[in-house]
Amino acid sequence: MSGIQMLEYLDILRLLMLMEPFYHVEGNVTDMVAIGDFSLGKLIPILEKAVDLQLENTAECIFRFIASNYHNAIGDAREELQSMRVETFMHQVLTKVGKPWNNMERLKFYIMWMDANADKLSSDQRQEIKESFNLEEFDVEDLLGQVYKCGLFETEEIFGPVRCKHSKVQTSLNETLNEKKKIEGENKLLVKEKTSLRKLGSDLKAQVKQKDTEIKQK
Repeated sequence: MSGIQMLEYLDILRLLMLMEPFYHVEGNVTDMVAIGDFSLGKLIPILEKAVDLQLENTAECIFRFIASNYHNAIGDAREELQSMRVETFMHQVLTKVGKPWNNMERLKFYIMWMDANADKLSSDQRQEIKESFNLEEFDVEDLLGQVYKCGLFETEEIFGPVRCKHSKVQTSLNETLNEKKKIEGENKLLVKEKTSLRKLGSDLKAQVKQKDTEIKQK
């Protein structure tokens, strides 16, 4: 039985209110997804079917699998991923599950899909995607690279975080330099104190020697 046939079978079980076998089959399907029984490319039509049938647990499992394996499989499944319908793409790009599906990976996914679907998103959808990103979480190299080139953000929106990061680096550098100067000043003071102590020691030694000489002469 193919993945899509299994989902159709799930739909029938749900319509017949046969919930025990439904949950059993659903568990089998999600287990197969989680262990990688389906290639990433073959998962896309299964995902679309799950979305159509409103099989939310199965769809969510596939969304998470794509998020976890996208980076390693993109070369083999680019066309299939670009074939995602807008609604399915929106759910995927807005999915936040942590590493390795971080901000940069989500942005790369957005760029990849938009390469083949540039005219399919509404302005509201673009805004929703845009607002899902926290530019403060990107490093300067990414901000001036792929974030700038993706066309999702205005120049000032990008350069604000860049200036902020530069300011933090400059502040940290100044603090480091001030600490270095402080240490250098303390070292100079220590050297001066050591010199004074050596001189004091020499003077005391000379005084003791002179006293010894005076005592012997008496």
